[in-house]
Amino acid sequence: FARVNAEAGREGGDEVRRHWAAALTAQLRSCDLICRYGADEFLLVLPETADQQADAALERLLDAMRELAVEVDGHSYALTASAGVASYPDDGANSEELVAKAATTMYAVRAEGPGRIGFYSRAEA
Repeated sequence: FARVNAEAGREGGDEVRRHWAAALTAQLRSCDLICRYGADEFLLVLPETADQQADAALERLLDAMRELAVEVDGHSYALTASAGVASYPDDGANSEELVAKAATTMYAVRAEGPGRIGFYSRAEA
């Protein structure tokens, strides 16, 4: 989003974020939760989802997001994403622990390149 904000301004960045959030929401189940977590981060809560199901859902999400291009002021912006996953109860007993471990994992996999998924429990194994 930094490039979008630099080129299209804050309003352009907000427009891209709204499209991005709507596209994410369209890919999720009605019981799932999505919220903005940081400047360029979203938090997904996928209740009653095993790691294998989360992996498949995130692969589907990342594939759909790769196809998304948002046009703002005549410029097209395609974004990529990486995901860090922490699972209850294996990786934490409360939301603070789970979010911290998911974020740490996401930063680690994002450093390896775009479009990656990392699992906290697998990284620790």
